[in-house]
This record gives sequence, structure tokens and C-alpha cells, in this order.
Amino acid sequence: MSPLAVIPDAEALIGAWLREHPDITALDARVAGRTPDTLTRPWVRVTQLDATPINRSALDYAIDFTIQLDCYAGSDAMSVFNGQAEASLLARTARAVLKAIEGTAADGVTVSRVRFATHLRAPDTMLEPARERVILVAEILLHPA
Repeated sequence: MSPLAVIPDAEALIGAWLREHPDITALDARVAGRTPDTLTRPWVRVTQLDATPINRSALDYAIDFTIQLDCYAGSDAMSVFNGQAEASLLARTARAVLKAIEGTAADGVTVSRVRFATHLRAPDTMLEPARERVILVAEILLHPA
């Protein structure tokens, strides 16, 4: 019986890469798959939107993941302007971190390509009070290292 080709858990990998990166920790930002219980600090919510297989050969596979990063300002940001600046800096830093891992191998996968489809400032009015947010949508091509 041949081994199963189980696709990587992109949300977990990308969350860990962001969470462990010193430029993200310097912003005192949390990285999670859901909205945290306390909203005082900035955070990034990582959500996988799609996973499209790319067939290279019968022995190799690649998956083109579409990942959404919601980058939020914390409630400790004093004003709307500070909230905008905090969410923007977090999004731009997360974008730079992911782009920097392009072409590298880590955690059993190679990051072949990182491309951004969206970088949108969209305050989240579903939270009370409304929270500054920047939404990134990234297409990240992963394959076994």
C-alpha cells in the first residue's frame, strides 16, 4: 500500500510562521484561527479559503492555498487614526513575513510562491465597538520539501 498524500495544514503552518516571527511578536500581536476572547492587543485571524491541487507528477503534488489574513487593531489603540495605523502596520508586516518565506523550505513543505490578491482596509463593524481591520488574501503554493 502506498503512503497517502495528505495535504499540509496551511492554516496551522502559516499561523505558526507568523506567530513565531520576531517582527510580528515585536508588534505584540496574536495570531489565531478565531477572534480572541480579549481584544486589547492587535491580532491576525488566519482562515483558509481554498486549496487547489496542482498536479506536477504522480509522485509529487503541490497545493495552491488561498488564505485570508484579517489584521485587527487592538482596543488599546487610542483613536481611529491610531487604530488604522496599527492595523495597517500589522498587515504590511504580515505581508512582508509571508513574502520573505517564498522559496524556502520549513516544516516539511517548500513555499514555491506567495502572491497577494487583496490588501483591503475594511473596518469590522460586527464588533462592538467597530474595529479597524485590514484584510489580506494570499495565494501560497506549497509542496513537499
